[in-house]
Amino acid sequence: MKLSSIILFITIIYTVLFFSHALFLQKTVYGDGIFYYSWVRSIVVDRDIDFTNDYARFGVTAPVTPIKVLGNKHPIGAPLFWFPWYAQARTVLQGTGFELSYHLLVGMFSVLAALTGLVLLFRLLTQNFSQNASLLAIMSIAGASNLLFYGGLDPVNSHAVSFFAATVFLSFLFSKTVSPFITGCALGFCALVRPQDAILGLLAIPSLKRSHLLRLKSITLVIVGAILIFSPQLLTWYMLYGNAWTSPYLSGGESFSLWPAHLLDVL
Repeated sequence: MKLSSIILFITIIYTVLFFSHALFLQKTVYGDGIFYYSWVRSIVVDRDIDFTNDYARFGVTAPVTPIKVLGNKHPIGAPLFWFPWYAQARTVLQGTGFELSYHLLVGMFSVLAALTGLVLLFRLLTQNFSQNASLLAIMSIAGASNLLFYGGLDPVNSHAVSFFAATVFLSFLFSKTVSPFITGCALGFCALVRPQDAILGLLAIPSLKRSHLLRLKSITLVIVGAILIFSPQLLTWYMLYGNAWTSPYLSGGESFSLWPAHLLDVL
């Protein structure tokens, strides 16, 4: 089968899943998605980052921050990805921003992000593997990984955008024509969507130019690009928590735990 046929098939499956699920529930925003969605709705509609009315509407709350405002620990990367489309739709749809039409718009762009990520991953894989092996890989990821859930059923979250961001970064990293600065910007976008994805930057170390001086310059450009794109997250942390360099996840006592591993629970 050709790539176009595979992508068309996956697109139909993801789109049908998304709209069927959304129309059955009459919403696409729930769970953690409420906090991601509140970012973009509050910025576009209310022109602030006071989430009082958003949380009240969705029936959720969040801890009050050290500067006495309602917090939002969820990263701003996915909401910024949705922002251009949401802001443009606002000029046509009007309303409060809580309507189902807005939910569908945001969710569909995350679905498209997941699908675009699959195409980019295929192009990347074919640089080192056969076309059939590459097609099998993206079909497996699309149908037998969490991408099926977060790319089709629950796309108003960071996961689909995170997958897209990672494939963009890897595509830039292994390209001979993309500058280290632009690659760093892509890495910053990965971290902006999910801060822990900054660890992808380790992949850049062996890929940079070998000469000591050129390698130092390349690393510097990657870091500058990453910090530049990640800076909106630092700004929002400062505005909500009074400290640009403290992740609310870590300050709230949340972190990765390597033990117990819950291996049997996963299986």
